[in-house]
Amino acid sequence: EELRVRLDWMGDHLLVREIVRLVNPGSRVIQLPTTASATGKSARAIVTRPVPSDASDFELGSTSMGDGLVFEDGVVRYSGPLYPGDQGIEYQYRVPIPKSAERLRLPVELGQAAARLVAVAGTAGMEIRGPGLVASSEVQSDSGKPLAAWARAGLGAGKRELLEVELPATRQG
Repeated sequence: EELRVRLDWMGDHLLVREIVRLVNPGSRVIQLPTTASATGKSARAIVTRPVPSDASDFELGSTSMGDGLVFEDGVVRYSGPLYPGDQGIEYQYRVPIPKSAERLRLPVELGQAAARLVAVAGTAGMEIRGPGLVASSEVQSDSGKPLAAWARAGLGAGKRELLEVELPATRQG
């Protein structure tokens, strides 16, 4: 399982696109209830991903298994279906950037452990730093353009990390 975060500088905001890659090693489809229990506890989820409090414009990704994917109260939740084998859920949201900012911090947290975290700079000249992140092989954009990437092994369940995003010099201020 992996969390892949792609960041694109869009002037007054950062477009954050995330893909959570999931593995179901079993032979059965996993589907959790999407409603809260009678005791008032939140519904359980296969994936829970708190996003920044100022995030807006949440949308499902074009290739996502979106049936059980919801965004409410600042948290992305996926309840299934999780089919046997590999699959991904994809979504995006926007985070505002202060006008004179040269860098910003983006919190990253999953309710479940992930074997790997990958951060991708969708805009040339952008740098991403964070605990344990190291430069990784470039990844290809949808158009085939190479994009800078950083990766680290492991992201603990419920462990909040901060990605520090340095904006490209040509786009600062």
